[in-house]
Amino acid sequence: MTRFSSVSRWLLAAATGLMISCTASTPQTRIARNPAMFEALTPAQQELVSRGRIERGLPMDGVFLAWGKPDRVVEWDRSGSRLERWTYLGLRPVHTYSLGWGIGPGWGGWDPYYDPYFFGGPAVEWVPYPVSRVDFRRGTVSDWEVRLTRP
Repeated sequence: MTRFSSVSRWLLAAATGLMISCTASTPQTRIARNPAMFEALTPAQQELVSRGRIERGLPMDGVFLAWGKPDRVVEWDRSGSRLERWTYLGLRPVHTYSLGWGIGPGWGGWDPYYDPYFFGGPAVEWVPYPVSRVDFRRGTVSDWEVRLTRP
């Protein structure tokens, strides 16, 4: 085996692993990876979760299977009752324009003088915003909200 073929095989394996890790997670893939969580749900809850839906009384594992891992988790205590909120984020584009200047080496490479330069132009930054949230009381869904439009 030549050195080139071993390197190319390694690169192919790394690229394949990266592509697999970037695939979208769906309720079906999460159910397939966590069959014990799915089997612990009632048949009605299993039907909801397999369609990516939630309801009051659904345990945390069911919400994980339906919607995936939350982006933010906040816990607090209210009147001796433990509450937890899972927040899911989306990204929205924000169009910006930047302009700046600096001083750096001249065009000659080893030029001892420094020339001013200018940079900038249009750019797009992706800003997270809350898409949905789920509130849990005693480990089950007590309330949830889904935002269908961007702010």
